[in-house]
Amino acid sequence: MKKKGFTLMELLGVIVILGVLVLIMFPPILNQIKKSKQEIRNSTKTLIIDAAKDYYEDNINNYKKMEGMTYCININTLTSEGYLNSKIKDENISDLSNTKIIKMTYHNEKFDYDVVNSCAKYTVTFDPNGGTVDVQSKEVTQDSVYGELPTPTREGYTFVGWNGNNMLNMKEWLNSFSASSRCSIEKSENSITLNATENDAYTHSYNSPVTQSNFGYSPMRINVYPNRKYTISWKSDSDKNGKVYVFVNDKQATNYMFSANNSTKKLSFNTPSDAQFIYFRVGVANKGESIKYYNIQLEQGETATPYEPYYITPTTKVVQQKNHTLKAIWQAN
Repeated sequence: MKKKGFTLMELLGVIVILGVLVLIMFPPILNQIKKSKQEIRNSTKTLIIDAAKDYYEDNINNYKKMEGMTYCININTLTSEGYLNSKIKDENISDLSNTKIIKMTYHNEKFDYDVVNSCAKYTVTFDPNGGTVDVQSKEVTQDSVYGELPTPTREGYTFVGWNGNNMLNMKEWLNSFSASSRCSIEKSENSITLNATENDAYTHSYNSPVTQSNFGYSPMRINVYPNRKYTISWKSDSDKNGKVYVFVNDKQATNYMFSANNSTKKLSFNTPSDAQFIYFRVGVANKGESIKYYNIQLEQGETATPYEPYYITPTTKVVQQKNHTLKAIWQAN
């Protein structure tokens, strides 16, 4: 008896059925693959963190417990010293990259661990400024606190503190900067340009009187000490009538708000006894005018120096994304 084969229509029907089955089954299969990869990723992360914890326990004297202190351990250190199997795999069943970093941050009386791809470290050099210091430099981690700092000595002088950089984090300040409805703004990496679309609008009654310019401002608060003198200095590409206003603790009253003409390019003010923080805004007065503000510095005291008087303490957060120098500040006995 002659065998009968499949007709074309029957073959097409089988293909269609198989296609439908694939469409039905593919999402669950894909989800299962993703779930498996996530499980491998979590398991691998747990293995790495457990190895880092063992490494920490064996080297505990090298890690100071201070709120906000961050340390980074290279995964290559863990494998080379036998805390982690060098054959460990990632979620793609490939050899785990030895560039992975374990980040340890001390918070609420314990270390929190995370596995990251990079960890920026910088060298801080200590300039004794005429004195002597036992520790010439140390390595710090970005976004960590500085931690333990050396104490320099100098005959006939008392050490005041380590002098840091500009109190104003220009990048953060610019990122949060916005303009009033009476002007437009243009930002660059280290400057802000204000373009006035209207003239001065009104006069405040609380400062007898202060003309309100078209302005832009950042809500970023900058911590200050009470009963101290501070100076905001800046450069601009214009001598037109610009304004800088400073607010202390959100208060807008006599002794709390100060202004300076743009041609001065410097504003000094004394903080009141209850001062905790300040914020400031910059402006341009007349319609059609533009002013570019750049090289803005906030410092303690009256004069600009290569080392602005911002004192670094062990609990100060590392914000400078580069190698930098701290300079000793002295007071004559």
